[in-house]
Amino acid sequence: MHELSIITSLIEQVGQICKEQGKDCVSKIDLRIGFLEHINTETFLFMFEQIKEGTCMEQAKINLIIEPIKIHCRKCLNVYEPEDSIWICPHCNELGGEIMQGTEIILESIYFDDN
Repeated sequence: MHELSIITSLIEQVGQICKEQGKDCVSKIDLRIGFLEHINTETFLFMFEQIKEGTCMEQAKINLIIEPIKIHCRKCLNVYEPEDSIWICPHCNELGGEIMQGTEIILESIYFDDN
């Protein structure tokens, strides 16, 4: 499962940051994930709750921010959000383009529990 590898990497990364910052517990994280990562949000959140047990994130809440797809048209240079899986520029009707947003996985914020 794709969700499992993302969560495992996230917990490792946050654990390392906790060590570097001398913190024991995380209360909340904001995670930005692009739509093209095809994350099942319900599955992700369920797995996160199971896997975080026994880590510095055991009490943490997660805020998932799903980023929409943004495409840069190579013909007219317009940036657009496609409405379906066929990417057609609404300005010039060119098919395809360069992905500008929608594939990222970014740990945006970590909130530490100071108690």
